[in-house]
Amino acid sequence: MTDTKHLAAPVAAAPVATGLRTLATAALGVVAVGSVVNALFAVLTPGGDPHNGFGYGEASGHRDRFWAMFAYGGPLYALFCVGLAFAVLVLVRNRGAAPARIGSVLLIVSGTLVSSGFGGIGVLYGYATDSAALPTGSGHSFVAYINDHTDLYTNVLAPSALAQIAGSVLVCIALFRARSVPRWLSALFIVGMLLSFAISSGAAGLVAALPSAVATVMIAWYARERTSA
Repeated sequence: MTDTKHLAAPVAAAPVATGLRTLATAALGVVAVGSVVNALFAVLTPGGDPHNGFGYGEASGHRDRFWAMFAYGGPLYALFCVGLAFAVLVLVRNRGAAPARIGSVLLIVSGTLVSSGFGGIGVLYGYATDSAALPTGSGHSFVAYINDHTDLYTNVLAPSALAQIAGSVLVCIALFRARSVPRWLSALFIVGMLLSFAISSGAAGLVAALPSAVATVMIAWYARERTSA
């Protein structure tokens, strides 16, 4: 009876391994798409950084694109954070597990806050720059008021930024300790994250976003490969 039970165990574990690989593949997909969207934010949204607000002309010049980038970009970023957190937890299971778990939770918190804040920005500026809702003069005045009182959404985005920085640092430490990816990749990840915060708009912002995009996609790819081992 004992021998039979031992023989049956690997068969029972097969669906678990298959399911894990499926999830890792999905994580790679959302991280890849999210990385592209994060990079495009630098060039497709006016100013790149929402903390200082947006001018009426900036938001109304490409109103539909502006709304779509924030309304859908926020949830995509949240999925990106969940996918990256999952990849990190697949890669770091023993040595470095504590910072990996805490860092992953912080990344998910960051993604949730960004999704909420970006959705609010998209709706707020979308209505403010809609001439069918407000005459142009009133819209200018409303946008100017919003830009002078950005605290309603920066109070959501500022904690998100702190959570992302802290989570990224902890994830970097965890990957370094686990040695489940090349150490240069861990360094590229944290440098890329910090660089994307420092430079967030225009062509320079797009270039600054590339190291982080490459690093996160590679981390997710390593996680997927780990599930086939």
